[in-house]
Parts: sequence; structure tokens; C-alpha cells
Amino acid sequence: MAWRWGLLVAIALGVADLAGVFPFYRGLWEALSILGALYAKVQGEMLACATATCPPDVSGAFKQLQSLVLGAGGALTLYYLAKRSHALQKTAEANLAAIEKRTEELAMTRRDHLSKRFSESVKQLGDDKLAIRLGGIAGLAAVAQETNAKADQVIVCDVLCAYVRMERPKAEGPDASPSDDPPRETALPEDIKSILSVLSARSSAFTAGFRRDLSGADLRGANLVGADLSGADLRVANLLGADLSLANLNQANLSDAYLSGVYLFNANLSEADLSGTNLNWADLSKADLSKADLSKADLSGANLSEAKVMGINLRGSNLSGADLSEANLSGADLRKANLSGANLSQANLSGVRLSNANLSKAYLLLANLNWANLFGANMREVDLRNAYLLLANLNWVDLFGADLSLADLREANLSGANMMKIDLRGANLSGTNLNWVDLSKANLTGAKVTREQLEAAESLEGAIGLPESTDSPAS
Repeated sequence: MAWRWGLLVAIALGVADLAGVFPFYRGLWEALSILGALYAKVQGEMLACATATCPPDVSGAFKQLQSLVLGAGGALTLYYLAKRSHALQKTAEANLAAIEKRTEELAMTRRDHLSKRFSESVKQLGDDKLAIRLGGIAGLAAVAQETNAKADQVIVCDVLCAYVRMERPKAEGPDASPSDDPPRETALPEDIKSILSVLSARSSAFTAGFRRDLSGADLRGANLVGADLSGADLRVANLLGADLSLANLNQANLSDAYLSGVYLFNANLSEADLSGTNLNWADLSKADLSKADLSKADLSGANLSEAKVMGINLRGSNLSGADLSEANLSGADLRKANLSGANLSQANLSGVRLSNANLSKAYLLLANLNWANLFGANMREVDLRNAYLLLANLNWVDLFGADLSLADLREANLSGANMMKIDLRGANLSGTNLNWVDLSKANLTGAKVTREQLEAAESLEGAIGLPESTDSPAS
């Protein structure tokens, strides 16, 4: 029965509170005080009954009254807690709404502030005084760093790139030949240098993924050591004598750019587009050129020693006189490339496509040409001493006057090759196809070759060092 009385009291108090009969908190404490006093009175009467003889109905009434008092107190407490929880929830919701409104107001204020700073910085770029222009550049860089919107950063990037392209337009032509000393860094204006620093700093807002359009820009002699220009558009840009050592140019577009004499030591040019680029006398030592496109590029006199050039596209490129010593060119496309006089000593050319390439007078000492395709290549007077040509395709290759002493030519295909005056001393020709080969005046002293192989040759006239069982001359 007590819980029923408690429920009735809770409902009554709730209705009284909603009707405004008395203030909730004051009424609550008054009610609890009355109930406390009543409970104490009932408890005292029950104790008196315990020491005296009371009628059963009186004792039962006291017990019912005690249950009623306890039930009413519990109901009041639960009602208070529910009321308090509801009030706290309303307060929290109101505070959250106020915070959200304030955050929106601050964001709008901050955006308005950044917009104003952007406009002022752009105006400063057009000032005649260098100091003010530099301040405008610094202001734009700060806006790009502070804004959270990538769209704003893209706008800042486009403005700075446009300034570089317009303020220092591309020169009519290089003002120095590749053999001259590259221009000094001071040849680049201070404001252009400042912008390049902003656009290429690895800690700047313009990280990988931004399209920095510097196409056609005149950046001769620029100091971009360690710069991050990944994905940048540098088509037809003039970077004569620039220093890009350790720079990140991954997936950058440098097609038809002028990079004569540029320093690209240990630079990352993987997957970059260098098609048609002028890289004569450039320093590309230890550079990463894996999967780069260098088709029809001019690399004459370039230094590519120890460069990573696996899977590179060098089709039709000019590498005459280039230093490719110890370079890893495995799987590269060098068809119709010009490698005349190039240094390929100890280079890895396994599986390389060199059909119709020009390798005349190239230096290939200890080079690895296993499984390489050299069909129709020009290899006149090439130095292939101690080279590895296992299973290589040398069909119809011109090897006139070449030095292949101690070379490994096992299972290679030399059918139809011109091997007049070739030096094959100590070479291993086991299983090599010599059908229709011209070996006139060749030196075969100590070569591992059988009589049957030489009988398939087109000519052995004037050849020396032939096996005793093979007649000479033969035609």
C-alpha cells in the first residue's frame, strides 16, 4: 500500500509544481521536513506501543502510517531527481547551441579577416618597392597556412605561380651554351626566389597533390635544393644551371623544358615526364628516374652514374657521351636511342630494348646485357670487354671493330651480324648463333667456339686464332 500512497503524493506535488502553487525547491524541502517530523512522531509512538499494551488496530495503523511516510519521501526524491535531470539537459542544450553559434560567428569573422588579408597581400604584389612585394608574398603564404579550406590554398598557389610566370617571362633562348658555367643564384630576382621558397618548401601548405603551374617560367640559376615540386607543371620552363639536388620531382611534368647543366644529384624524378627535355651536361648522378619518360630527350654529356633508371623510357633520346656507369637500366626502352661514346661500364642493361640504337664507340666494360634486344643496333668499335651478353639478341648488329674480348656470349643470337675486325679473344661463344656472320679479320684467339659454329659463318677471311680443324679463309 505504501507505494500507492507515494505515487499519489508524487502526482500531487507534480501538479502543484506545474500549477505554480508553490516554488518547487522550497515546497520540496518543506514537504520533506514535514514528512521527516511525521516519521519521527510515528516512530516514537511505535516505540511506546512496544513497551505498553496497544490495541492491534492502533499498532496496524501506525505501521501503515510509517509505510505511507516512507513512500511519500521516496516519491519526492525520485520526482526531484527527474526534475533536476530535465533541467540540466535543457541547460546543456542551451549551452551547446550558444557554443555552436559563437563558433560560427568566429569562423565567419576569421574568414572575413583572411579574405581581407588576402586582398591586401595581392595588392602588395603589384607595388614597385621590393620590400612591399616581399611582404605581400609572406602575407599570402601566411593565409595559405592558416586557412583550413583547400580551395583557398589553391587560389593562393595559383596567384603566386601566375606572378612567377608573368613577372619573369620565358627568355627568347638560353643565354649561355651548355659548356659555359651555369648562372649564379643571384641572377634570380629576390621576389621570385621568395615565391619559389614558399611553393616548394616541404613544410608549406602546398604539399603533394597541388598543381603548381610554372610552365614556361624563367628559373635560370634557381636554388631549389631539397625542394618539393612533386606533380608540378614545369613544361617548357627554363632551368638552365639550376640546382635541384635532392629535390622531389615525382610525377612532375618537365616535357620540353630546358635543363642544360642542371644539378639533379640524388633527386627524385620517378614517373616524371621528361620527354623532349634538354638535359645535356646535366648532373643526374644517383637520381631516381624509375618509370620516368625521357623519350626524345637530349642527355648528351649528362652524368647518370649510379642513377636508378629501371623501366625508364629513353626511346629516341640522345645520350651521346653520357656517363651511365653502374646505372641500373634493366628493362628500359632505349630503342633508336643515341648512345654513341656513352660510358656504360658496369651498367645493368639486362632485358633492355636497344634495337636500332646507336652504341658506336660506347664504353660497356663489364656491362650486363643478358637477354638484351640489340637487333640492328650500331655497335661499331664498341668496348664490350668482359661484358655479359648471355642469350642477348644481336641479330644484324654492326659490331665492326668492336672489342668483345673475354665477353660472355653464350646462347646469344649473332646471326647476320657484321663482326669484321672484331676482337673475340677469350670470349665464350658456347651455343652462340653465328649464321651468316662476317668474321673476316676477326681475332678468335682462345675463344670458346666450335668448328660447326664457324662453318655457319658467312666469311672467315683473314680471321686469326681459329680452331685447327677449321679452314681459313672461308667464304
